Formats: sequence, structure tokens, C-alpha cells
Amino acid sequence: MVEHGQGDGHACPSVFDDRRISKIHPSHYAGAKRRCEEVRVAAREQHHPPLDGVELVTVLAALAEPTRLKIVRMLAARDGERAWKDIDLPIAQSTLSHHLKILRNAGLVQSRTEGTRCFISLRDGDVSERFPGLLETVLSCERGALACGDTVSSDTGADAAAEAAVRPV
Repeated sequence: MVEHGQGDGHACPSVFDDRRISKIHPSHYAGAKRRCEEVRVAAREQHHPPLDGVELVTVLAALAEPTRLKIVRMLAARDGERAWKDIDLPIAQSTLSHHLKILRNAGLVQSRTEGTRCFISLRDGDVSERFPGLLETVLSCERGALACGDTVSSDTGADAAAEAAVRPV
């Protein structure tokens, strides 16, 4: 081993010294380096399950949480995709990441990375094909409505809400 500064121009040897490892067996080193790069690339890519394997219960459970429902509404209101940073919710980034992972695993959203940016889009066409009318029904329901079909007019809003509250289910 050559110590630092002993005239051969090499840096101090370490546990991960390329020269030492490559002397063991160069093909093993090249293969290990290639596998590490493949793992790094795979870690950046997101897994999107095929919708034919997603159950309705999984989709409904993902949509049952109010924050995830807000995210789906944001994505549905804007055709195309949104940058991850443009999803403006008062939650931590780690929490947003968790919610997007649940929506992705339920088959509702699709993620795409471009450089250092991540873009999210709603898989509304695929979801509508697998579960016809589900997204339209869920998105048509306003937050706080007692029933999805109820509409409250602006002039008698309080009366209609009171009637809906006492109506048997």
C-alpha cells in the first residue's frame, strides 16, 4: 500500500479503494458498479400498479381520507399534470409524499420525474375504464354535503340544509 504523499501520485488507500478492489477481480467490480447504478435509477422510478389488479376497496380507502380527496380534486380541476411543488396544501412534504404514494398504489395518480422535478397526473381515463362513474361521482360530491345528490340553492340554503339534516337515510 502506498501512503499519502509518497510520490506515485495516488491518493490514500481506503476500504473502497478502486485499485485494490479491481485487482481482486475486475469483472466483479464492474458488475457491482453497474448494479449499483441500476438500483439508483430504479429507486427514482415510481411503481404504478396495473388497474386490473387494483380492488375497489383500495380505491375507496384512498379516497376516504380528506387530504387525498383534495389532492384528487386539485388534479381533476386541472387537465394534464401538476408539478409536485404546485400541490399547495398546509401539510409537511413527507405527509404529502405519503398521501401521493397511497394514491399511486391505489392506481389513481401517476408520477413522472423529469430531472429533479416530479409531475403528478390523475389517471382518470384508466380509472373510469376500470370503475365506470366512480371518479365522476366522488368528484361531484361537495365537501360537507349530506348526500351526493343534494343540491343547495343560494336563496334557501339554510332551509334545504336543515331539511336534509332531518331526512331519514
